[in-house]
Amino acid sequence: MFEEHGVVFIIAVGGETTLYRDRLQAIADECRKRWTWFWMVSNLLPNPADPDFDPFSAFDNGYVIASVDGVEKHHDDSRKRKGLYDVVESRLFAAAGAGRTILTTTTVHVGNLDQIEPILSRFKGHGILSTLEFATPINEAANLMFHVVGERREAAIDRIFALKMKWGWQLNVSPLMLELMRTRNVRRWGGPKNCPSVRYAISVTTEGVRKSPCVLAGGAELVPSCSNCGCHVPTLFLGALRFDILTLITAFWFLRRGRKVNTEAMSELATV
Repeated sequence: MFEEHGVVFIIAVGGETTLYRDRLQAIADECRKRWTWFWMVSNLLPNPADPDFDPFSAFDNGYVIASVDGVEKHHDDSRKRKGLYDVVESRLFAAAGAGRTILTTTTVHVGNLDQIEPILSRFKGHGILSTLEFATPINEAANLMFHVVGERREAAIDRIFALKMKWGWQLNVSPLMLELMRTRNVRRWGGPKNCPSVRYAISVTTEGVRKSPCVLAGGAELVPSCSNCGCHVPTLFLGALRFDILTLITAFWFLRRGRKVNTEAMSELATV
């Protein structure tokens, strides 16, 4: 696949990536041949079948993006697993203390809209950056009790802009990316015809079967609602294609651990 499609970068995401150590090793080896990196999105649950595997230190060209939906009970409630947050935080702080470069990612829904700033505050002193995206409806119309869509998304993005101004690059998302997540803009680029994730990315299962139209899909039984897409990957592509400098800085988060970036740059609001 590397040779056939010219793949230069990989993100391992979906389910629990660290359960597939052999596949991650194969990815690391292929990326190393091309002098590039890869990311692993993980819930940070230890694997009982492979308890010694530490994804933070296993690969010199691999970086962990940890799923965090809130602090303390808020994360546990979102993931429906009591005590999970303590495990996640402990592993994150230990890895950061060992000098590992880490990003957290939050899937924003109605139940954790108020958790974005607590996450930023909790991890700031540890050199751990944070990003976010919105939950995308799968196989259903948007559930207004869960999905942040329409006017509610507009209001949420306005609040996130204010957080970006306050926290700077602790919140690792560019102004242009936020603008592109607004519902009116999603409907311009969303869908198999226009989505940059469909055009520029290849999504496969752990068995190597290609997913269509994108990483959020899962065959005929799992179809994303493209008009309400909350995934930030397409906005990263769109920003990079426009050579938007703040989006490019966002993409290379793993090269700037703990660095402070002047938040005055955040006042340069994006235009779409």
